[in-house]
Amino acid sequence: MDNLFTTSTVPLLLKLRDKSIGRAGTARSDAFPHHLRRLDSTAPWNTVSGSSTADEKVLGLEWQDQKTVQMLTTLHPLSKKVNRNRKQPRVISTSGAAIRKYYTSVRMEVDIPSAIDDYNHFKGGIDIANQYCETYFTQQTNRRNWFPLFYWPLDIAIINSFLLAVTGILINKVWPPTP
Repeated sequence: MDNLFTTSTVPLLLKLRDKSIGRAGTARSDAFPHHLRRLDSTAPWNTVSGSSTADEKVLGLEWQDQKTVQMLTTLHPLSKKVNRNRKQPRVISTSGAAIRKYYTSVRMEVDIPSAIDDYNHFKGGIDIANQYCETYFTQQTNRRNWFPLFYWPLDIAIINSFLLAVTGILINKVWPPTP
């Protein structure tokens, strides 16, 4: 989930969790809940810290990479890590000089939190939806400022219908789709 939608939304995450909807996303540093902060900016590279809400349903995760990465998740435990092959920061990187000393070669195996790994591999869903909307959009120029409130759900409904049809075609290997 985009950090715009993660900003100060622990109550939203709790409601989603109660409906069995999991989510994970980055959070802006100014909006990351203060009661979940554990890591300061002077922490060594690849340090992981986190704490959960009182009911242990939302995890606030902080990971020190080139900069501190803050996430809120209802899906991942703090202890689970994934081994990934990562590149050493470039010499011209402004914040990379501090962590370059930890690398023994240009590429190195590093254990990173599973929440960060999942976010890196599955982010971009909003961008993909925007790309579909941009290709075939229904909005027209007009003076009524409420029309975009009608056109946006129409665009999303059309795109979802298209994706469901494509998924059905891929699963059933039949064209045209049969009812």
